[in-house]
Amino acid sequence: MPLNVLIIGHSFTRRLASWSVQNGNNNLNIANDRVQIYWHGMGGALINRPKANKSLWSELHLIHDLEVDATFLDIGSNDLCDSSVSPFMLATDIISFAMSILQRGSKCVVLGEILPRQGNAAYNTSV
Repeated sequence: MPLNVLIIGHSFTRRLASWSVQNGNNNLNIANDRVQIYWHGMGGALINRPKANKSLWSELHLIHDLEVDATFLDIGSNDLCDSSVSPFMLATDIISFAMSILQRGSKCVVLGEILPRQGNAAYNTSV
């Protein structure tokens, strides 16, 4: 039985999933009998506001539904665009989100790096 991996995040995840499918690599060239990758990317995704329209908190059902073994998170950059969100607040929210993923059955959570954005000094300071 393959290891089920969920890659969940914002528009970068959505774009990588689209690119992967267009190039015939929707499983990142990993043998399907070893690893099965599931993609869930949402443009404008947030985690610091659980009740927001584009909150990834509403997608936690995927962990159980897909019987996810490992979860890769590409999150946080949209949250940092809000100047009222401090890096400390965001780190706390990311930890809470990761803990919720583990409680729903994922055996591990991997957090991707929040990337700087060209020409946005205040944002990059928060990153």
